[in-house]
Amino acid sequence: MQPKFWAVLILLFTLSATGQGPLSRQLSLNEITQNAGTIVHGQVIATRVEPHPQYPNVKTLNVTLRVIDPIYGGLGKQVTYRLFLPPRFGPPQSDYRLGQELVLFMHGESQYGLTSPVGGEQGRFRVIQTASGQLRVVNGLNNAGLFNQLGSEAKAHGRAMTATEGALSRQQAGAVSLKDFLIVVRQLAASKVTQ
Repeated sequence: MQPKFWAVLILLFTLSATGQGPLSRQLSLNEITQNAGTIVHGQVIATRVEPHPQYPNVKTLNVTLRVIDPIYGGLGKQVTYRLFLPPRFGPPQSDYRLGQELVLFMHGESQYGLTSPVGGEQGRFRVIQTASGQLRVVNGLNNAGLFNQLGSEAKAHGRAMTATEGALSRQQAGAVSLKDFLIVVRQLAASKVTQ
């Protein structure tokens, strides 16, 4: 096939996967978890813009994380993701800054070696520290609607909603405790393994 065809195909995949195209919709935390090939809490230690090895006209961003917590996907102490950089996007450093702490829900790698966060900004959570020292997480949609379905999802798995899930389900938007968030993510990831 023609290289232009692949470039367009990669662009369409990325736009839908990053939430920039018409195929995006608001996802629940369970949907984000179930669609993730890897889930990692880590700190950005390197970023590098470079051409795709097979398609030199396609720019990519390599993001390397020091793994703080390999939540799902059998990760080691370090992981590198290659992301497609659409030409119209701004500097990648604004999304992945050195030293930045993130919780990423990443799609499995495509046959072209590319990946992206599940639901785009919905699957990319910044870890922020409050003035009182608490660690909190928030995604690009300010966590809007992220926890709305926790009760029905617990029921679908034949269990009662935990106190942590109950507290999160009452929050419509805004940053939440990293600790509570990771507790719920682990529960959802465990159900992913057993399904």
